[in-house]
Amino acid sequence: MDRAAFWDVNGVIIHNDASMKGGCYYCLKYEDVDYIDGVFNAHKYLQDAGYKIFWVTSQGCVTEGLTTEERVHEILISMIGDFADIGLKVGDYQICYPSVISTIESEMSESKVKVKVNAVNKLAMVYNIDPSKSIGIGDRKSDIDAYKIAGIGITIQALTPYGDKGCDVDYVYDSPLDMQSEGTGFAHPDTLIEVLRVIHGCNDIYKLIKIANNFQKVKKVWGNEYWIVNDTHGNYCSKFLVLNPDHVSSLHYHKNKCETFTVLAGIVNIENEAHNHICIAGESLLIQPNNRHRFNAVESPAVILETSTFHQDEDTFRLEESR
Repeated sequence: MDRAAFWDVNGVIIHNDASMKGGCYYCLKYEDVDYIDGVFNAHKYLQDAGYKIFWVTSQGCVTEGLTTEERVHEILISMIGDFADIGLKVGDYQICYPSVISTIESEMSESKVKVKVNAVNKLAMVYNIDPSKSIGIGDRKSDIDAYKIAGIGITIQALTPYGDKGCDVDYVYDSPLDMQSEGTGFAHPDTLIEVLRVIHGCNDIYKLIKIANNFQKVKKVWGNEYWIVNDTHGNYCSKFLVLNPDHVSSLHYHKNKCETFTVLAGIVNIENEAHNHICIAGESLLIQPNNRHRFNAVESPAVILETSTFHQDEDTFRLEESR
C-alpha cells in the first residue's frame, strides 16, 4: 500500500481571508484563487518523498447556497492544472460539505468531521493508501479530528487567523518571524517543509554521523561508509551509509551477499531491479543476491543502516560507476 498527503484547501493551499472576499471564507471563482507562497515547494517536497497528493476540501459554501458543487469542481480542476504545469501531480480530490446547516454548533462540527472522514476513506480505498503511513494537513479542528478518525498517522496543523487554535495535533507550522512582521498571518508552507524534515529524521542526521564516526570510515563518491562489523565466522556484516544529495551510487549486484537497507534519517531512492522505491526513516528494503541496485539521497543528506551477510569486495559487480 502507498502513503499519501491529504491537504485541506482553503487557508492551507489558498488564502481564505474574509476581508478580501467580502466576508466570505470561500473562493467562489477561479479568478479569485490566491495561492499561499511556498505551497508549490511543499507539494514538491512531498511528491519527491514518495507521497501521493490528495486534496480534501470542506466547502460549506455549497450548503449555504453561495455556489454549486459543479463550480467548485471547475475551480479545483483549474488549480490542479496550475500544479501540473510545473510538474506536480495532484492525484485526486474530494469535495465534502454538510447536507444541512445547523444552528447547533456541536451538531455542525460533528457533520463537518463525518463528511471529511468519508472523503478521506474513499480516497484511501480507491488508491490503495495506508492511512497509518500518511499525513493530513489542515487548519481547522474538524480537519484534524477527521484525519485522526480516518486513521491518518501524522496530523499537521497550519496556524492561520481563521483556523482553530489549540488542536490536539502532532505538529504545527506557522509564518516565519520575518513574514509575521508583514502582517500576512498565514502559515507559510516553507515552514511546513521544516516540519516534514523533522518527521523524516533529517534533523537527526548529524547525531547519527557523530555515532558513525566511532567506526572505520571509507570515503565514497556519494558520501561515506562506516563499518560496524564484518564477521566471516558468523557470516554477517553491518555498516552505516551516509549519503550526500546530488550523487548516486554505482549500479551493482552481488552474487552471494544478501542485504537489507533500513533508512534511519532522510529520504532515499533505492533502485532495485529497475524498480524505484522511495524510502523514508524507518522503512526497509531487502536486496537479494543478483539484484541490480543503487541508491541516492533525495532532497537532503540521508543515513542508511546496511545489514547483510559477510561482505567481500570481489563479490561486488559494478555495471555503472557512482556519480
